[in-house]
Amino acid sequence: MKRLLILNIILSLVLLGCAHRLDPKDPLPSPIRTSTPKPAFCNGVYKLANPGLVHIVLLFPGGKILDPPGKEGAVSLLGATMVSGGTHDLGPLKTEEMLDDLAANVSIRPEREFTWASIDVLPEDAKQGTSLFLSLLKSPGLDPKRLAIERDKLKDKIARDEEDASRVAFDELRRHLYKGDPRSHMPTMASLDAITRDDLIALHKQIFTNKPVIGIIGDLDDEGLESIKKQEALPYNLLGMPKNPEFGSFTRVAKDKQCVLVMTHLGPSMTESSYPAAYIADYIIGSSGLSSRITQEVRTKRGLAYSAGSFYQARPSWGIFGIYVITETKNLKEVKHAIKDALDNVSKGITTEEIKWAKQAIINQQAVMYNSPKKVLSHAMESASYRIAPEFDDIFLDKICNTTAEEVNNAASKLVKEPWVEVVVNP
Repeated sequence: MKRLLILNIILSLVLLGCAHRLDPKDPLPSPIRTSTPKPAFCNGVYKLANPGLVHIVLLFPGGKILDPPGKEGAVSLLGATMVSGGTHDLGPLKTEEMLDDLAANVSIRPEREFTWASIDVLPEDAKQGTSLFLSLLKSPGLDPKRLAIERDKLKDKIARDEEDASRVAFDELRRHLYKGDPRSHMPTMASLDAITRDDLIALHKQIFTNKPVIGIIGDLDDEGLESIKKQEALPYNLLGMPKNPEFGSFTRVAKDKQCVLVMTHLGPSMTESSYPAAYIADYIIGSSGLSSRITQEVRTKRGLAYSAGSFYQARPSWGIFGIYVITETKNLKEVKHAIKDALDNVSKGITTEEIKWAKQAIINQQAVMYNSPKKVLSHAMESASYRIAPEFDDIFLDKICNTTAEEVNNAASKLVKEPWVEVVVNP
């Protein structure tokens, strides 16, 4: 009887014309809003419930930009040696043994401006794991033998990166876009050799004695974290807009024989009124993948590239927009013409249908970006470190919904305008 009733309902819907399925290519009249999930903030800690493992995440101000001049790679070497070198009291072998017994995973991951430190541990071992984790952060052994091993690992990584055409292209791009800025400096074999254990001790004091942003996933009495909560919050200035970009065309050679073209210039920061419009414009220009203007023109229509698109990275005080193409050297001239045609067409106008489609896709993307507890927690902590208001995400999505076609086209025309910092690898 129940099955018959369901069949009758479906048949009725079909006969009434109500069973029409929307074509995914048809833009909705207005975007369907979602909300970005947020962890609870209590007693100085971001918290999320989780029935499984306990995750403790700390975000310290200070990252790779603190590398001393001529000793680039020092902060990365510090993080790796802290994990493998054990605590000062236990040493590397005993620390590893205890972590193995706890089935705990410890990570220290430096980024450009901040350094992430985390541990994953079973709830019943959380108290002991937290104590060991904090000892590792506060009093690392920085074992000389482990330091030598980690240095060799980083050298191997540099050697591999120097063979990768895409990596070479973006490294070269940073040298010119951020000229005279710590962001332009990259590790080399020579800079790694110049780093001493005393350098790591000094950097440890500079980063890990500072007060971090704290996040916890799972049921944990955070009493053990009280000591790190009380650490002094040292003054820290966030990076600003690059001051002296070196516009022009530059070339490099890599062992990987793919030809890579990357071009970039400055874009709106997150705090500028044009940020939502620029975000939408970038999505249409190249960051949406196969449906984007650049991918359609360079790859789909002309078959000139393995991969092509755009990228837009923004922070509260700076932003950059860029275009990339991975192709064959023989196609480079045609690729440049195809990019010019695509950007000229963007300047002529983006359609209302494209904008509606992009808005809905961006809103959907925001929901997917934070589809795990770790992503939700990390996003909230990173926002706090960048001094971004908790309500920023909701306001941003509202602005995405309300941005006009005129605003998107104005933003797009600025994004595709010269001058560029252009890098070609294997021209």
